[in-house]
Amino acid sequence: MGAIDGPRLVRPDEFDEMMQLLDRSFSYASGGMAENLSFVYDRSRPERHSVIAVDGEIVGQVACVPETLDVGDGVTVPCAGIGGVTTAKPHRGNGYMSRLLEFWLDWMDEQGILLAELGGNRQRYGHFGWENGAPQVSYTLTDRSMGPMTQHGTVSNYGGTAGEIDALREVHGAVTPHFKRDRETTRVVYGQRGLETLLHREDSELTACLSLSRTRRSRTIEEIGGTETGVESLLAYLRNWWDCNDISVRLPPNHPLNDWFVDHASGWRVRPSRKINVRDLGETLRTYEPVLERRYRESSTWWTGSVTVGIEQEADTVCIDCSSTGLSVEATGGAPDVTVDRMGATRLLFGGHGRMRGVKKRYPVLDVLFPLPFHVWASERV
Repeated sequence: MGAIDGPRLVRPDEFDEMMQLLDRSFSYASGGMAENLSFVYDRSRPERHSVIAVDGEIVGQVACVPETLDVGDGVTVPCAGIGGVTTAKPHRGNGYMSRLLEFWLDWMDEQGILLAELGGNRQRYGHFGWENGAPQVSYTLTDRSMGPMTQHGTVSNYGGTAGEIDALREVHGAVTPHFKRDRETTRVVYGQRGLETLLHREDSELTACLSLSRTRRSRTIEEIGGTETGVESLLAYLRNWWDCNDISVRLPPNHPLNDWFVDHASGWRVRPSRKINVRDLGETLRTYEPVLERRYRESSTWWTGSVTVGIEQEADTVCIDCSSTGLSVEATGGAPDVTVDRMGATRLLFGGHGRMRGVKKRYPVLDVLFPLPFHVWASERV
């Protein structure tokens, strides 16, 4: 084993070498990782990439992109997306991936990041605390299932103009949860290679948009938003002018278009969309408190009492207190009523209504409060 340098942030003069490693590892056929995921692999943002070098050669990389999740109720959650986890094949088995991930987990804890999200293998990343979460509904649309559809207004391709960017930001931000995007991030996300974005306008006003990618003659809608009429017009345009076998679309469970897609889909299924690592259980619940209180007040069953939750071998224990006056979340001491490991924290908070059934049977209010809202559009996955 040679001289090991890292984990550390990549230096600007090493960026091209790092990208060559990523392109070899992920085998993007055209354009490479930097072009296909340009909002992640930006040479002007070296602080997003940790590397390990052996004898002066970069042999491992992990990207970490800070994100801000808007879940409604005035709540924003500091998050981070992990991607591009790779080690050069001759150097695998030396623990470099673990060291690079731990580098970012330490950074997240220092920065107050509450939730870390990634894709990839559950068993591979479960050791570090990531677990399946963030349920989404996947719909399949066929020509027969969609039935008659009428195209109104006009449909055009995204061109990257200032007016389009501002309008897209408004449509994107209208549905929660969503990751916040500034104007530059919006421009880059919708301009990715392999992602085609269509815009619908009625009387010159943008009413709907969708971004889709191609898989043979099937299409996958990676992001969608707007009015039902606008979305129907976009789908009618796709069916009339594009050569598609079928269309897939994935939405968060609370998306306002879910009922519309149920009526027009040949089938659907619910499955986790990302893996989530709850970095600070207590602060996560305290941050989501307005969401929890609203759900409690809106529920038909007003369970009263309290339940304390904590992560194994960690001092941070939080109490969810429910009474006739409302709900509150506070730090507390002592042994928790519910003890989970880090993966269990994700299953409880973000795993869906079918998870942690034993715990929710003892404390029915948890079935009212969870899962917490969390969603990452495929167009912005790190």
